[in-house]
Amino acid sequence: MNPVGKWKVKEVISFNENFEMVWKTIDELAASASEDDDNSVSVYQNSITVFNDNGTVETIMPIPEGATAEELEDVEIRDGMAVIDTKQWKNEDGKNLYNSEIQGEVLGEEVSPWIEIKEVGDMIELESIRLARIEE
Repeated sequence: MNPVGKWKVKEVISFNENFEMVWKTIDELAASASEDDDNSVSVYQNSITVFNDNGTVETIMPIPEGATAEELEDVEIRDGMAVIDTKQWKNEDGKNLYNSEIQGEVLGEEVSPWIEIKEVGDMIELESIRLARIEE
């Protein structure tokens, strides 16, 4: 699958009542969210992930109402939305990879920050989120 295009968060990994990791839809997450969780749910609901041909992955969000030019001075604006994060992706040996930017080592071996973008039905999986395409 070519990931180039716009994607919305559809599912997020979460813990159930037995402290097991499960996938929840954004609607399920919102229905069970506490006040402390409202901000992260809002980010999931309002953000768009854009995979570009040039190998960048941008997370964009609507500009908050009342934001001043001074507040937006150092913010990159794309399609009338604020770019809140930029990472990289690439296709290598027929696999789409995402740069998680996670550094470290396991048993003395350096771990690559590049993780495979998994296809799950009509979604793609990046770390702890699943995205559904909204536009190519």
